[in-house]
Amino acid sequence: MSHSRNVQVLDPDGPTTVLASIEKRLEVALAGSRMGWFERDVDSGLVSGSPSCAEIFGFEDREGPWPFADFVARIVAEDRADYLDEIRLCEGGAHLASRAIRYRIRRPDGALRNIEARYGEIRDHGKRYRFGLVMDVTDVAVLNEQLEDNSAWLDIAMESINVVFWDRDLVTGAVRTSANYGAFFGLERGRTDWQFADFLTVVHPDDHAVLEAALASTLARNDEYGPKYRIVGAGGVHRWLESKGRLQRDVHGQPRRLIGVTWDVSERRLSEERLLGIANLVPGMVYQLQRKPDGQYTLTYVSEGIRGLCGLDAESARADAVSFLRHIHRDERERFLASSEASAAALSPWHEEFRMLDADGAQRWVEGHALPQRMPDGTVLWHGHIFDITERKAIESDLRET
Repeated sequence: MSHSRNVQVLDPDGPTTVLASIEKRLEVALAGSRMGWFERDVDSGLVSGSPSCAEIFGFEDREGPWPFADFVARIVAEDRADYLDEIRLCEGGAHLASRAIRYRIRRPDGALRNIEARYGEIRDHGKRYRFGLVMDVTDVAVLNEQLEDNSAWLDIAMESINVVFWDRDLVTGAVRTSANYGAFFGLERGRTDWQFADFLTVVHPDDHAVLEAALASTLARNDEYGPKYRIVGAGGVHRWLESKGRLQRDVHGQPRRLIGVTWDVSERRLSEERLLGIANLVPGMVYQLQRKPDGQYTLTYVSEGIRGLCGLDAESARADAVSFLRHIHRDERERFLASSEASAAALSPWHEEFRMLDADGAQRWVEGHALPQRMPDGTVLWHGHIFDITERKAIESDLRET
């Protein structure tokens, strides 16, 4: 037959010493966190609390208790009325749930501090006590003010340059935006939370496919998101917009967000259309040729006049500059490239007369002029004009024979 007995293990220093040690450690933790605890006797108006609470309010007496009026006296005049209204609102209640209030105090040393108090109420033998924590949140308040200032400056800057920021959740369709988003798209002003469907209501119906294709390309190849599209404004007026965005994926590699900017390119588009119209009226072809530092040539722009010179369409030439070189007479290609290299090296004007072949193999003489420009990355960009001089060459030949 067994017997059990209770064994009590006592701390050699005694329970009082242990509690004092815990309280000391708690006080160190509160002081380091700029926090303090308090308890107010609602009936007597006396407040007990931690030394860290006294430090926050700048009381010389670190032990307390302190009159509640001394706390109220520290609150700046602009915040005192709201604070007292909060206190009166809670007086007389049978039970006070946890509440929070923010206000500013002026310490005896003149320092202005931002305080947040979180408190509740208990009853003990018919007496009421308010208890809770006070926290010095000045650093957070200052940071919030700086963020608000920066946000205001950013909003002004974006409005002045007609740019909007957006952050699209690809799963939910939610879109967070800069404050000028509504005004920019002709939607409700002042909102910063939308659905992607809200945005689609102003996009030209023919350009929905442009947006879908741009997103599909970004998802498939991780390309930069960069569609150009139209929106329909008041009175049915179209505006051209351009967006740039980057894809963000979650920890599993799945596409989650698309973050980017959008700006208005209507004026630039109109100017481009005018210039394109003028360029297409110029006899011959107007072009822009670039040479990368690695020696690769690309036709970044060519007018439709190229078709009359060699039968090649402008889109094919822009997609593959080599297709243009193939239409240069084989006896002229080496000289064409050599003079281009010399122009790039010396940044000297380029000028050549050479023969080109059309789609049927017919030969014609052309003359070209271009001015080079070196870009910051070492790329050389020529702006030039090539035109037909076959008739002039024939006249020169006749004169020589004569």
